[in-house]
Amino acid sequence: MGHSSIDPAFHELRPWNEGRLIGAKRALKQQQVWAIRFWLDQ
Repeated sequence: MGHSSIDPAFHELRPWNEGRLIGAKRALKQQQVWAIRFWLDQ
């Protein structure tokens, strides 16, 4: 079932990721790495 360009509701739909930055996530900081290691060792 497709969308009609005549349907007014069709023009109100926005992509879920509109306005978000895309790409790879930042690497973890050293403090975060140690916090994960500490939590896993317990």
